[in-house]
Amino acid sequence: MQLVGLVLAGGKSSRMGRDKAELRFGEQNLLGHAIETLADSLCQRVLVSRNKEDGIKDRFIGLGPLAGIDAAVAALQNGVWLSVLPVDMPLVNSAHLIALQNYSLKQQQACYFEGFMLPCVLQINNALRAYLANSLRQQKSLSLRALLKTFKAKPLEAIRPDLLINTNTPEQWRSLETTL
Repeated sequence: MQLVGLVLAGGKSSRMGRDKAELRFGEQNLLGHAIETLADSLCQRVLVSRNKEDGIKDRFIGLGPLAGIDAAVAALQNGVWLSVLPVDMPLVNSAHLIALQNYSLKQQQACYFEGFMLPCVLQINNALRAYLANSLRQQKSLSLRALLKTFKAKPLEAIRPDLLINTNTPEQWRSLETTL
């Protein structure tokens, strides 16, 4: 079964005030770190949803993570399992992703960590394509929570939930930097 990683890095980063994907995290930026994390998991390939020259561009601009997922789904075939990781979760590691991936592949079911909509694993099929297209065209049900509920994704117990944090604001970023 094919497993493809997707880094969601297409947002405006308006709360951060600058492009989150370019923030330095150790020896690389957050985008490079997220790509490496997915590559170190069970993914055979990694895509980047990014409305710039170095990524897959959203077909529906400004509509959030579902638009990024839709852009990747449009580029892939049915049956592929998609591991979705946002660029702004730098403490997520490959062990987190592998736990989700193993569950999805073994149980043939979408999943995520309880209390955290991302990262998640989804299987690409016609129902997912239709859901994304309808939600994005109508600009309704744009939440990841609604998508995961619709596809009966299984919430798994989080491995190290303290590592599943987003860095959306300068304050959150500074807090993360001081803990490292």
